[in-house]
Amino acid sequence: KWKHDAQEYGNQIIEASKELSGKRWTYWASIIFATIFIWSSRYLMLNALISAYVPLSLDNHVIVFARQVIMWIVMMISPTPGSSGTAEFFFGQFFTQFLDGYTFVTSILWRLLSYYPYLILGAIFLPRWIRQVFFKKGKDRG
Repeated sequence: KWKHDAQEYGNQIIEASKELSGKRWTYWASIIFATIFIWSSRYLMLNALISAYVPLSLDNHVIVFARQVIMWIVMMISPTPGSSGTAEFFFGQFFTQFLDGYTFVTSILWRLLSYYPYLILGAIFLPRWIRQVFFKKGKDRG
């Protein structure tokens, strides 16, 4: 049933790897830099939120960043959808020392900025993608 599609995807992977194998180191350096920048920006959002309430030293910025990376790893293995409950629990455990009375408000803002936009974008783009991938016309399948 999927033999043709699997073979087609395999051929595409081989073509892509041939094309990418000839790229210069500057191409890969720019890709690596962009990836580090994007992921760091995602994690540094919380640093910006906390800094809005209290000043953080460089050491504290590093601690907040590291704790958030740990928290995202825990959230990936959480059994609840979207890590609801898990994220809020660990947020309080990890960041109360910096936020005190602002912990709850900051956790809500953090979730609004780092989680819900992805849900909204998924609700917009996922149905369209499902239609394109799973409901192709018979003539498109070859």
